Amino acid sequence: MTELGRLESKDLRDAWLHEATDFTPWLTDNMALLSEAIDLPLEPEGTEVSVGQFAADILARNTDDGSAVLIENQLEPSDHTHLGQILTYLAGLDAQAVVWIARHFEEAHLSAVRWLNENTADPFAFFAVQVKVVQIGDSPLAPLFEVLEKPSRWDRQLRAVSESNRTGLTQSGELHCAFWKYYAERHPDDGIRIGYAQHHFWHSVESARLVISQYLMLKGRKIGIFLRGNMGESNTVALESARPYETALRNEVGVDSDEEWVGVNETKGWVANKSRAIDVSDKANWDAAADWLHEHLHIYRRILAQVP
Repeated sequence: MTELGRLESKDLRDAWLHEATDFTPWLTDNMALLSEAIDLPLEPEGTEVSVGQFAADILARNTDDGSAVLIENQLEPSDHTHLGQILTYLAGLDAQAVVWIARHFEEAHLSAVRWLNENTADPFAFFAVQVKVVQIGDSPLAPLFEVLEKPSRWDRQLRAVSESNRTGLTQSGELHCAFWKYYAERHPDDGIRIGYAQHHFWHSVESARLVISQYLMLKGRKIGIFLRGNMGESNTVALESARPYETALRNEVGVDSDEEWVGVNETKGWVANKSRAIDVSDKANWDAAADWLHEHLHIYRRILAQVP
């Protein structure tokens, strides 16, 4: 007869001693486990993201539609403080989904999450997820995520999104998706994700605290690339982060005018914007467009890799 082990619960602190320095980095590196638990494809964008006087634990992105997802962690039971912070972060980060992770949830907090799901319109979604650690014998500790609250419409919504991804893209979305796929196949090392249907694609450069944004403008018949801050940061922060690279960007990229260097104002816009007039709605231009974006992406990456 096969000998079976016994599953035992372990204290969370046996796996992660500190929330900020142990659990948050671990979750960022193992986001697929949380994605599987809540049926939402997640890609981490940043940690300890500033929102006013607070800092959100993890900001992720829903890779299906590009929307922001806030993840707030607690290795202790849920409390009113974190509930209030979550609502603050939701507005400050323009997030559409919130994942609240805790050791244990008080019934009052589960009721609050349930109320939010029942009284907010699509596409907002709120999840209460209990984290556990288990072990069988001397095996490595294993994490478990148990979803205690989620939108009642979630299963139907997932099926609708899946169907929409197959057949329901707008005309511009279909063109974006087709172009990025073409780009990804032509320049596979650039990190472009096949199936992406937004007009822009972001590349995070953590060492410089900046994001490189490649974009397509169908109506404006042009393509371009610029720098921006991490999600939740104002353009003022991005501008300060880009200052050490200004000379190189102006000289090597050809960012000549002040309007190209910084957007309309210093609270919203771009830094170091470079564009080219080209109509990507015409597939005959895709080689030139993909090659231009590829070339400039690597120029920006090379400049930002330099120690200022």
